[in-house]
Amino acid sequence: MYTGLDGLTAIIRYHLKHDPCDGSVYVFRDGTGTMLKYLEWDGQSFLQGKRRAQSGTYPWPKGESGSIVEINEREFEYLLSKSIVPFQEKKGCDD
Repeated sequence: MYTGLDGLTAIIRYHLKHDPCDGSVYVFRDGTGTMLKYLEWDGQSFLQGKRRAQSGTYPWPKGESGSIVEINEREFEYLLSKSIVPFQEKKGCDD
């Protein structure tokens, strides 16, 4: 997952045969399933994000490695929510 913006757009354009500027959000997962990178064209520039799972792995739709699997916006939001750890107050020494 050391691939940057240029590498990800090249994967989308040349390997997946899609236009990275088509308004879709492209999500990539590392081999262990613990990190996501996502890329979206907003009409003027690319928005790029990265999430690392705090525990466990990201759920991932079944499909062949290197193939495109379409998910809807709700499923994408679910993927992103899996890396959020609920806030818990830490107890101090005097508690």
